[in-house]
Amino acid sequence: MSHGSKSFSNETYPRRSLVSISIYNVLGHEVRRLVNEVRDYGYHTAEWDGKDNNGNDVASGVYFTTMISKSYIQTKKMLLLK
Repeated sequence: MSHGSKSFSNETYPRRSLVSISIYNVLGHEVRRLVNEVRDYGYHTAEWDGKDNNGNDVASGVYFTTMISKSYIQTKKMLLLK
């Protein structure tokens, strides 16, 4: 991932519900909350710009994106390269 690029998370939500999508570092600390709202059933895209919740650039490395809804939890591993 070059400077200024973005990471995308494409998800299909199984039903209308409160959805939370967060980015975590390898220590399990939340780096960024991307989504925390009610979303309708269907296909959605969340975008991460490589910044933390305070707007600071994060280091290159391994991160995990976790999506949680009422009846669904999914975690994916990703590599951020600058």
